[in-house]
Amino acid sequence: PAARPQLEADQKLFLEGRRGWREASHPFRDQPLGPGYWTGRRIAFLEGVALAGAGGFSGFWRNASGFVVITDEGDGALLVEIEASQPVGGHWKCYLDLTARPEGGVLSVVLDEEETGGGRWRLRAEVADGVLTLTESAMSSRDKERPPYCGVGGYTAGTYFRTGD
Repeated sequence: PAARPQLEADQKLFLEGRRGWREASHPFRDQPLGPGYWTGRRIAFLEGVALAGAGGFSGFWRNASGFVVITDEGDGALLVEIEASQPVGGHWKCYLDLTARPEGGVLSVVLDEEETGGGRWRLRAEVADGVLTLTESAMSSRDKERPPYCGVGGYTAGTYFRTGD
């Protein structure tokens, strides 16, 4: 119940994407992976959302834009893989693989210019009420408005739901 507003917002994003697929002018409308494919995947996602608030970071987390996989590597280190893309058409995509150590219930990593392709960015993850919330922020005002490790307008930030994937 505590995650209901976040899940409703995620569903709204999915429905906006589905409307985009249905537009006759959408360039990807006739692609083999059209609206029916994505609707089937969404149904599987909704059926797989873990209703219980299992604790900890490790696991598979998903939302309408992508997924986060967090694996315990031992010695307190967590391997974090993040993939996100624009739900309709994939005009932007993000891929990140990093290692982090939780401190006080928070994963926080600073990515330098070499890792991001421009600017320093902080990624922060927390688990509360059974959802993983990922935020990203530029470390200085001169950094770009959107993270450079994504395509134009892309982002990994958002609420992800634990699934059984």
